[in-house]
Parts: sequence; C-alpha cells; structure tokens
Amino acid sequence: MGIPFNNIYIRVAAISLYSLLLVYISVNAYKKPFYNGDILSYSALILRLDNPADTNVKLSKMLLLKKEIPAKRYEQLVAKAHNKSLLIANSKPNDHLPFYIVKPLYVLACFMFYKLGVPLAASTVCPSILAYIAIGMLIMVWLNRHYKTWLAALLSGIIISWDTFVNMARLSTPDALSAFFIFIAAFYLVERKSYILTYIMLVLAVFTRLDNMIPATAMALIPVLTNATRHNIKVFLLSLAGFGACAFIMAYMVYLNGWSLLFFPSYFQRLNISGKATKEFNFQEYFQMIRLGLVYASSKSHIVKFFVLMLSYCTLINRKWDIEKWLVLVLLVVMVVRFFLHPLTVDRFYLGYYLIFIVLTLKGFVEFGKYHSAKVSNNR
Repeated sequence: MGIPFNNIYIRVAAISLYSLLLVYISVNAYKKPFYNGDILSYSALILRLDNPADTNVKLSKMLLLKKEIPAKRYEQLVAKAHNKSLLIANSKPNDHLPFYIVKPLYVLACFMFYKLGVPLAASTVCPSILAYIAIGMLIMVWLNRHYKTWLAALLSGIIISWDTFVNMARLSTPDALSAFFIFIAAFYLVERKSYILTYIMLVLAVFTRLDNMIPATAMALIPVLTNATRHNIKVFLLSLAGFGACAFIMAYMVYLNGWSLLFFPSYFQRLNISGKATKEFNFQEYFQMIRLGLVYASSKSHIVKFFVLMLSYCTLINRKWDIEKWLVLVLLVVMVVRFFLHPLTVDRFYLGYYLIFIVLTLKGFVEFGKYHSAKVSNNR
C-alpha cells in the first residue's frame, strides 16, 4: 500500500520542482531582459495602437523608454538609423516598420500587457515569457506520455534550462510565441491526431509572423500525404484559406505603410546586407548574405547540429513513413527553403523546430527500446 502513495509523492515533488524552475527562469527573464534592437520598433507599434492620431503623445512616451532601458544600451539602440526616426517629431513614415507590422499577434499581445499597466519596455518581453512558460508546460506534458513523471520532469528541466531556450524568454521579439504555436501544432498533429486543432495553431503561427506561412503550409500537408483523415483535402484547403486570409491582412497593413500590397516585391528590394530598399535585386549582396549565413551556422548557431540530428532520425529510426517521419522531413526542407528566402541562421528563428526535434528524438529512444526488447523476445 505504501508504493502508490510514494509514487504520488514523487510525481508531485517532480512537478513542483519543475514548476519552480519555470517560475525562477521567467522572473529572471522579466528582471533582466536583453533590450534587443527590435524593442523601439515594437514599442512604436504599441503606442500607435494606443493612440494612432496623437503624434506628440507617442513621441513623449517613446522618450520615456530612456528611463526604462539602461543608459548605455539605450544609446546603442537609438544609434541605429531606422530607430532614430521613431524619436523625431513629425518625421516621415519609418520605412523599416513593415518588418515588424507583419507580426500582428505578437504586437497585440504586447499591447494587451501595456494596457494592463506593464511598463512599455517590459510589455514587449511579457509575451515571450508567457510563451516560454507555455512551452515548458507542453514539453512536460508531451514527455510525460512516454516517460515516468520524475524522468519527464528531469528531461524537461534540462531542455528549458538550455541557454538557447532561456534566452528566448528575454527577447522583445515574436520568436518565442511563434515557437510555441509551431510546437503545439506538432503536438496535436503527432500525439493527439487532432488535425482541426493543428490547423488552428498553424493559423495563429502565421498571424504571429508572416514567414510561418512556409512551415504552416508544409505541416498542414502532412495529413494529406499520410492519408490520415477522410476529409484531409477539404480541411487542408480550408487551412490554406486561413493562411491566405492572414497573409492578406498583413499585406494590407504593410501596404498602408508604403510597401507593395504583395509584400514580397518590397521585401526582396531590402534583401541585402544594409536592409535598405534598392531599385533592383542585388544578387551579389544576396550571395554575400548566404555566405555569411553559412559561416554563422557552422560557427555560432546550432542549426547544423539539429539538421544532422534529424537526418539521422529519418535514416536510423526503424519505422515506416508515418506522421512523425514526414514531419521531420518536411521541417528539414522548410529550413532549407527558409534559409534561401532569408539567409539568416540565428537560432531564435528555428526554436520551434528545435523543440520538435528534441522531443521526437527522446520519444524515438523509447520506441527504439521497445522495438529492441520485442526483437530480443522474439529471438528467444
């Protein structure tokens, strides 16, 4: 009779310690954010939502950021050319803002925290912290389906303590929120086989940042490739309509700020090292960006390690081409396509993929163990 109670105590203790770790990291992220280079642009969008007509009020509130951000870091931020116009009264429209406008769900989340009384600078990091907590909970839930609670908590704690994931909670960017929606979409796709919820999460991922159109479309295609549901084609087309609606809304938003309604013509004009608009696409600078991206990937990013890891997963895990293998293959292709469309290999753009790869690999260990045990038993 003592064993069940002991197991309950172990589970409660494991979950409690893991929860405390999540809270500790989240509080630390709130107290010590990175104040990264995007914070001024997102702050300007928050204030535009709050009072779009009153330019002077917006300017005075933008200047309040000087009190919220450490002086040295603030000077570094305002030294950037695209940030200076945000702090000048009656300046011409900022041509760089459409890069940030195409992350509407993140901006709305920041605006919500700002209206709740959170300081302007802190409001830009709160969605990242909230997404980090949600990701931590989902990792635990997913691993607990395949491991004992204490071991799931231990593995989850190691994952969320990795500096690459800890750092995403300290950023004023939509990357953590984007990673969460991609990650939970994969959970519903792989574990729950709930394709409607998968598509809903993917629509939210696209609404978080426009470039999620690529992984969202690819992941939505998996139930069709695996013939997982009778209504797969209809649901897939419906999800594409949802992605298209999100893209149109965001394209119209950037059109109002001086970019092309199709978005990508204006985007490719700025696909160069300086980020400034040019009349023609510069192939020389584009290939230079590719070279720099490859150098960064091989020296500072973890993208190459994860790419090799998942190639190994596809070839070594002894199973047929099911949803999980298709998911890994699709994301590998998406990583390549995404790189050529935007040759940056910074880890924060691929956090959702990393999370999926890690959890599927840990799940694969369990399945490989079961397969090996069954094979041994059959040979006796």
